[in-house]
Amino acid sequence: TLDSVRASLIRQEETIIYSLIERTQFAVNGEVYDKRGATFAEGDIADALKSNPAGCSFLDMMLYETEQCHARARRYLSPEEYPFFPGDVAPPALPPLAYPEIIRDDGQNINDQILAAYLDFVVPRGCAPGDDGQHGSTAIADIACLQALSRRVHFGKFVAESKFAADADAFRDLAARGDVPGIHALLENVAVEDNVVRRAMLKAVTFGQDAFSGMDPGYKVEPTLVASIYRNMIIPLTKQVQVTYLLERL
Repeated sequence: TLDSVRASLIRQEETIIYSLIERTQFAVNGEVYDKRGATFAEGDIADALKSNPAGCSFLDMMLYETEQCHARARRYLSPEEYPFFPGDVAPPALPPLAYPEIIRDDGQNINDQILAAYLDFVVPRGCAPGDDGQHGSTAIADIACLQALSRRVHFGKFVAESKFAADADAFRDLAARGDVPGIHALLENVAVEDNVVRRAMLKAVTFGQDAFSGMDPGYKVEPTLVASIYRNMIIPLTKQVQVTYLLERL
C-alpha cells in the first residue's frame, strides 16, 4: 500500500542522514575519485575494471569489490537493491529468497546518474575542501551513502506502483496518449514533497548535534544541505524513475 511505501521511505531518511554524517567528517579527498590517481596500485584493479577506457578510481575499485561481496550474500536479488556495476554481479552463495512480486522488472537502473550527482553535488557541498589523507575511510563512507541513495531513488518504482493501483484508469489513459507531462503531474504531490524535505531537515537537526554538550559545536551535517539533496537530487531522480517505470509498465 501507499502507506507502507511511505513508512519505508521515512525509515530510509535516517539511513541517508547518518551516512551523510559519516561522510562529511572527512575532507573532499578528490584523489579518491581520480580515474588516473595514484591512491592504489594498478595491480589491485579487478580485470572487469581495467577495460574501462576512462580509467578506474579508488572509489570504483572499493565499490566494485564491495558489491561483489554483497552479491554473494544475495543483496542484489532483492527488488529494492541495484548494483553500480550491473554488468558484473557475482553469483549468490546462498539460495534465493521468494520475494513478493509487487513491482514489474523494467530493467531500469540509474545508478550512473546517482553517482554523478553525488560527486558533483553532495561531496563538494558537504565536505571541507582539501585532502586529509583519510582515503580509505572516505571511500567506505561514500559507498554507504551511494547505496542508501540508490535504494531511496529506485524505491520510486514501489511508489509508482502504489499510485498506479490507486488510479489505474487515469495512468493508462495518459500512457496510451504518451502524455509524459500528464503522468508527471499525476504523480506529483507538492505538499507531500515539501513535507519530505522539512522532515529530512528536522531529522538532520536532531541527529546532527550533541544533545548533552554544553557548547554549540554546530551540526555534523548541515540541515540545509540535507534539504537541498532531497529537493534537488533525490526527489527529481525519483520522479524520473517513476515516470519511466509507468511508461514501461503500461
